[in-house]
Amino acid sequence: MWIKSLYTRLALLFTLLFLILAGVLIYISLDNLDNYQLEVRQRLNINLASYIQSHNQLSNRGRVNNRTIKKLMNNLMHINPNIELYIIDAQGKVLKHAAELGKIKRQRVSMQPIQLFLSRPNNLPLLGDDPRSENQKKIFSVTPILAGKKTIAYLYIILRGEQYDTIAKKLENNIIFRLTLLVIVAGILVIFISGLLVFYLITRRIRRLSVSMSQFKDSKFSRHRPIAVGKTSGADEIDSLCIVFNELSDHAVKLLKELGETDKNRRDLVTTICHDLRTPLTSLQGYVDTLMLKREQLSQQKTHEYLDIISRHSKQITRLIDDLFELSKLDDYNRPLKTEWFSLPELTQDIVQNFYSRIEQKQLKIDFKTADSLSLIKADIGMIERAVINLLENAINYSDRGGRVMIALRQNKYYLILEITDTGPGISEQDLEKIFHKFYRSEQKQIRKVDGSGLGLAICQRIIKLHQGRIIVKSQLTLSTTVTILLPRNKQKNKPATMVQATA
Repeated sequence: MWIKSLYTRLALLFTLLFLILAGVLIYISLDNLDNYQLEVRQRLNINLASYIQSHNQLSNRGRVNNRTIKKLMNNLMHINPNIELYIIDAQGKVLKHAAELGKIKRQRVSMQPIQLFLSRPNNLPLLGDDPRSENQKKIFSVTPILAGKKTIAYLYIILRGEQYDTIAKKLENNIIFRLTLLVIVAGILVIFISGLLVFYLITRRIRRLSVSMSQFKDSKFSRHRPIAVGKTSGADEIDSLCIVFNELSDHAVKLLKELGETDKNRRDLVTTICHDLRTPLTSLQGYVDTLMLKREQLSQQKTHEYLDIISRHSKQITRLIDDLFELSKLDDYNRPLKTEWFSLPELTQDIVQNFYSRIEQKQLKIDFKTADSLSLIKADIGMIERAVINLLENAINYSDRGGRVMIALRQNKYYLILEITDTGPGISEQDLEKIFHKFYRSEQKQIRKVDGSGLGLAICQRIIKLHQGRIIVKSQLTLSTTVTILLPRNKQKNKPATMVQATA
């Protein structure tokens, strides 16, 4: 509903406040204008009563001169109907006036403003009681009527008489109407419209943010159109809110995408594990059942052959499970490393020694070269050993009988570099992009002949990443494959390394 919108509520609130403020300002303006006119008029006529007395004989033989006063009242009120003359005694009682019968509403006026007036106050306008009204007060001029030095009465002049009020009232209604209309129209057209425009500009960004959030919700948090924001340095609270929403939305989209990929990888992983476990388990179960059913009919040679197959499949399952556990632990990138200083050439040479029986079995040649004065490296020796073992084992497994495996170590300014090259079947360009994926194995026949879980390179990559290093694989089909490990150098004194070249 339109009334629920922020802009409408702000507009209604602004309208109410504007009308209240406009009414107060109009009232204050008119009141001040009236006081200003009263003060000007009273200051202009402040000595009127004194002037009249000084030019007319208002007392005679110690009494008020009734004849002069009556004549004066008639003449002045005809010449200037704006004023009204009264003679009052010391207690404020009205003694003489020129009003028609029934016009006088009060017979006594307050003497307090009269005494204040005679003391020449600076704070004008000063209002006194109007005899022609029961409660109205008006500006006046007053002077004492003296008989010698004795005050016998006061000449009290109302400066805004009844006729003035009647005429002014008619004109005042017209002026007030036009002034009020002018203020309202000008205020609405200038201030009111300007205020609504400001509110619109402010709430427009909030509406845009609301629309963007609704669209983001409708897309099930999968798509987000960024909200354009001005300069970040001059951003206000609304801009900051838009910036934060953009960042949160992008992060949410990224997380949901990663969550979807993770869920897909999880399903693929479960499917692959089930497939890789089912094949050896089925074969193992088949041979076990055969042995149980026909153990008395099988020859000793056949029995040993079946047991060898069962042992091989059992080891394959065990290795697969071990690799899965190892990969699961390595997926925790916050896992602390048990680092220590060691020589990578010495570690690599020890690993090569452990493979001599298999190297001799396949009649391979091993070339081991290391540069002089290689730095020690600070790393988790167990992890690095596992990575080197996996790579060397791959090189031996995929090399043809009578082939060559080359191991080289060197360093540059930033990295300690280990290269392992084999003369195996090589890897195609399509396979190079996927060899680090879990359970991925090439469809090449020469590679498929070697048993494996497809987790070795994935484990190596995790280990090297945990050490802030890099692993690179280059290959040429039917010629060779080179795996390069780059481990960041640590600040440590160099330790000389002897040039070694071993051939087996």
